[in-house]
Amino acid sequence: MVPVGLKRKDNSIADVAWGTGFILVAWSTFLLNGSFSPRQWIVNLLVLIWGLRLAIRIHLRNRVKGGRPIPEVAEEWGKSFVLRSYLQVFLLQGSSCC
Repeated sequence: MVPVGLKRKDNSIADVAWGTGFILVAWSTFLLNGSFSPRQWIVNLLVLIWGLRLAIRIHLRNRVKGGRPIPEVAEEWGKSFVLRSYLQVFLLQGSSCC
């Protein structure tokens, strides 16, 4: 299976997923906690709005201006491109979200 960023030749998919990552973390902890106070509902709805706004804004910006094109980065990183993309773009951003 080929990673989405390599398949699309664009690593900026990680930037779009950043906002949705916060939504997933917020709602997962909300549902697993089991106590649904009005304050928790409000906070989770605000995280949902913010995360969607962020993801949509970055997606639209990337459609207009383009994201981080792989050919330019691949040339700079050379043979270690796939590993560095995974570690620096996807894993690093994913781990800093949680």
